[in-house]
Amino acid sequence: MNLNPNELSQILKDRLSGFLPGFDAQKKMAPYPKSSGSPDYREQTGGELRKNAVLVLLLQEENRLKTLLTIRSDKMPTHKGQISFPGGGIEPDETPEQAALREAYEETGVNPYHVEICGRLSELHVAVSGNLIIPVVGVANTELYPVPDYNEVTEILTPDIGSLIGPENRNVQTRNLRGVDYSVPFWDIHDTPLWGATAMIMSEFTEVLKSCRI
Repeated sequence: MNLNPNELSQILKDRLSGFLPGFDAQKKMAPYPKSSGSPDYREQTGGELRKNAVLVLLLQEENRLKTLLTIRSDKMPTHKGQISFPGGGIEPDETPEQAALREAYEETGVNPYHVEICGRLSELHVAVSGNLIIPVVGVANTELYPVPDYNEVTEILTPDIGSLIGPENRNVQTRNLRGVDYSVPFWDIHDTPLWGATAMIMSEFTEVLKSCRI
């Protein structure tokens, strides 16, 4: 389906204003201890969760739908070298939408005026880090030319949505996390696997896109 950005934005706005797949979709890509056989991302931590926003951006290149991801720099304090959506902490005077756009601009140079915000996906509690991630969905309203800020990002990825929706690039590997063996679902779309919280958010996003039939 070949849609202009306005049509695409409206479809997503309508869809995101309704019922979301939520944790049922997220958990499909959630790591889980091999001993238990079930995801543990919903365990709560003590204290207040730190709020973060990420930009889940949909763009079109050569009539193909793509999304925008980054590989985090080794200079970052956490999640070094991992695939991530652009994003970061929400400042006290910001909305999640403002934070997601600001962080995307800082990390990739994507101008906030070139993004139409369409709504949010389900929040994701990441117990191990004490974070609450708020995924903000946007559509690029023009062709983008992202440039990485190498202090935060080593590479920018724009994978085809088709490579994420189907099962062909999904796999599972064993990782030792905090001294425990985990089964870790991931997307094999790059030398660096797409896993963890980013994969969980992407799992819900692909379910939303499938239901939109775009």
